[in-house]
Amino acid sequence: WTNTDPNSYTCESLQLHHDTAEIVEHEAMKNRGISIRCIIDDEFSGKIQYLEINPSGVQKVENGHNVQFSCFAQYYNGNRKNVTDLASWSTSPGVAGSINEHGLFTTHAENAGREIVTVHYKDKVAQCSLDVKPFEIDLENGSMIDIDGNTYRTVRINDQWWMAENLRVTHYSNGDPITHHTGEFTWRDLSEGAYCAYKNDPANMPIYGYLYNWAAVTDSRSLAPEGWRVPSKTDWEILIESLGGMPYAGGRLKEEGTEHWKSPNTGASDIAGFTLLPGGGIWMSFGYIHERTSVWSSTEESILEANYLYVRY
Repeated sequence: WTNTDPNSYTCESLQLHHDTAEIVEHEAMKNRGISIRCIIDDEFSGKIQYLEINPSGVQKVENGHNVQFSCFAQYYNGNRKNVTDLASWSTSPGVAGSINEHGLFTTHAENAGREIVTVHYKDKVAQCSLDVKPFEIDLENGSMIDIDGNTYRTVRINDQWWMAENLRVTHYSNGDPITHHTGEFTWRDLSEGAYCAYKNDPANMPIYGYLYNWAAVTDSRSLAPEGWRVPSKTDWEILIESLGGMPYAGGRLKEEGTEHWKSPNTGASDIAGFTLLPGGGIWMSFGYIHERTSVWSSTEESILEANYLYVRY
């Protein structure tokens, strides 16, 4: 059939026969039954039929991980266009996460629940659901004693045992004393292992432990308690990954509140029981107590540099 109606009895149609390749125009009686092939209306040719959101359906994600969504516009004329960065994204209720203008859904620390992700483009809308699961880690508490008789809280985070307090030992594991250096402005010139309290104030030691230089870290006599070691860069990376990666691990390691950390102490939950404290440091001079902490790794980068963990308030 066509929709061309020449008179009250017939309508224009096309015929194709088995014995010819020629198409024949034919006025068919309107009371006949013949086939129909539709063509897209010019008005709809450039219009969007629907939006496709990927991934679709109900997705599951653990708190501490992100999900990248994409959106495609399917047009009536068969064209398909990626409109991820052109569309408008939102999520509701927004408790367990948020989504940016590029479709990246980011979970909110420690929150869980179902989020409805909605994408708008022109006059079309698509949705999917995202179930954010609570962040879970396997923890166990313990304790240990160093060569000086100091007792430390320890914590097992998944498969790793860690000290849950900063080291405050003054002797190497063989009993030799570590040099106690109190010269603030000569610290960076030391070639031997050394320690001191922040600002050389003994009151800081019970809370923040001692500060040690790289020479003390690498001394063959070992400043770590027997059976323990200064962690490598890889050790820290395993811990960080097990706590949700760089965006979340710092908050999950930091002590909660502002008794020791400067406000706002962003993201701090100490969910791992690691209780990282802002003990500051020394190089040219003492600085940054209450604001940040830097913790050594045993991994050397060059003759002048080594890796360490750095966390701010």
